[in-house]
Amino acid sequence: MSTLRDALRTSSQRTIRALAMGLLLLGGCGTLRPTTSELRMSMYEPRTDSSSEAFTPRERPSSRGCLLVLLPGIGDDPSDFERNGFVRDVAAHSSDCEVVLVDAHLMFYLAQTMTERIAMDVLYPAHRHGYRSVWLVGISLGGYGAILTARAYPDLVDGVVLIAPMLGVPPREDGVAREIIAAGGLHGWPGLDALAPAPRHHFREPRLVWDWLRDVTLTRPESLVLAFGEEDRYEQRHRLLARAMDPSRVFAAPGEHEWKTWRRLWNDVLSSEPWSTATPAMCPDIGSSPAPAAQSEAAELAAAAC
Repeated sequence: MSTLRDALRTSSQRTIRALAMGLLLLGGCGTLRPTTSELRMSMYEPRTDSSSEAFTPRERPSSRGCLLVLLPGIGDDPSDFERNGFVRDVAAHSSDCEVVLVDAHLMFYLAQTMTERIAMDVLYPAHRHGYRSVWLVGISLGGYGAILTARAYPDLVDGVVLIAPMLGVPPREDGVAREIIAAGGLHGWPGLDALAPAPRHHFREPRLVWDWLRDVTLTRPESLVLAFGEEDRYEQRHRLLARAMDPSRVFAAPGEHEWKTWRRLWNDVLSSEPWSTATPAMCPDIGSSPAPAAQSEAAELAAAAC
């Protein structure tokens, strides 16, 4: 039996490594880093021009508006948001939002711990500290992560901003896109079969992502924002999603899959302040959490939040 377990473990590790290398090539750059027991992050409070290397809100809960949780793409890390002006832009727009930059890198996705870590390290504490609105902002792979997290923890996320998001990995993503087009659009596509077991590995089954997009554009269209460059490599997928969205929540600009384009789009999103009009999420229902191993910690944080 031990020989069989070792063989299965080795096979799984090889699969993860191969998938990781394929995604790095798809993203164009980057290196693999190990996961950690807690996410590395930085927090910024633009109104007070202060920062810290942890999620440590300083003001009274009643004074807090919204929290923007920024997730990077493949090969990027939280410092790229700083270098490319994303944090400064929040302050420049006189936003009532604070910012957390999260180092949710590729290996958290492959280990399938990314959504749980974001919930435990950021989302539950954010509700405990009294933020009125919590939005996930994901660039490229980070957009994929924002969708998966909002899907797994809907009661902890008020909205999602997708900037040039990856919406799947070929070849399966191509097949799902063809299904949606053949159905006449996202709202005509049946989505996941509610009676069938949900696929476990999100990289291998993009239906998880598109099923959530279908649901949120039908039930809470104000809580989803899409921004993309018109010459982006994923532009056809972005337009497929955009056709199912509230037009006031879609932003397009000339440019490719690069930071220069993303910053222009980010400023367009900030000017619209989507978090000021979206319906807040409800208090968490711990019984529906998809992470049983974290139930006790989640229950304690949720009780404090509500």
